[in-house]
Amino acid sequence: MPTHAVLVHLPIGLWTFGTLILCIAVIGPHSSYRQPAWIILLIATIAAIASASTGQSDLMRLNPSGQSLFVQHQRWGNALPWLMGTTLVLRIHTQLARKNVPETWWTIPCILITASLWWTAYLGTWALFQGALRLT
Repeated sequence: MPTHAVLVHLPIGLWTFGTLILCIAVIGPHSSYRQPAWIILLIATIAAIASASTGQSDLMRLNPSGQSLFVQHQRWGNALPWLMGTTLVLRIHTQLARKNVPETWWTIPCILITASLWWTAYLGTWALFQGALRLT
């Protein structure tokens, strides 16, 4: 049974929610939301690693025979857990090193990663849709 289609919603939803909470914490008066936002983003990153690995195995079973959308989806899907993890590691490093990096700066990569997650989801959905059209 393909598990990628089930798992992929977890990192997308969690990262989007975590980014939204982070933006609310930075823009609004709710600075206490920052730590929960970063915990949500960490869980999303772990879920993205699991989702990417199941995507690899599911793609091998599908054998899409070089469909460019599947290849693009796979490349984005492989890169995003690394980007998510790198963002978190840099954030932790700046906290531990007590560097004075404004919290608003961290919202920018989080928003860009959110947009990339949704783009990757679009590519995967469209590739599946085109594959289904070929079967009919």
